[in-house]
Amino acid sequence: MIERIRDNRIKEFPERIQDLIDDIMLVHYSDQEFLDSDEWDQLWKELIDVDQRSDKIPNQNILTPIDSSNEAQFGFELGRILGLLTSADSPVEPLIWGILQGILASGAKDVEGQIDVMEYMILQFENRIEERRQEAENIVKNKSLINESSEDVEERMKYVSPI
Repeated sequence: MIERIRDNRIKEFPERIQDLIDDIMLVHYSDQEFLDSDEWDQLWKELIDVDQRSDKIPNQNILTPIDSSNEAQFGFELGRILGLLTSADSPVEPLIWGILQGILASGAKDVEGQIDVMEYMILQFENRIEERRQEAENIVKNKSLINESSEDVEERMKYVSPI
């Protein structure tokens, strides 16, 4: 079974991700209209309605998002799998920056509009960082972290403490 997973699933990760990117670009930028705006909206709603897997992994006690919207959960799961795929020495800042630019991408003539949205989002992120810190501190205070040593808690707090 392990060999089958390794040969049939893991080795195909890069190709499967590339196929997904290619398919979405083809459907979106094609001269043919594959989906009207209502169908795109419905597709998006179906895509973001994912099972939250991270909170179902035993003994991991993943600090999941406060925001329970499908968008936040989907973003968390996407970020989580990307985090699992990256190596320990891979910088994540360029990845996150690239994702943000990709989401906001529009024509070069609208770069000022993109920058305005980025600045607004950075302010929103600063507020959410404080919420995240508070959430983590409350969990630690309430001793809700099961099966974790104090070292695990300290390691986790590094990610919610100011840089």
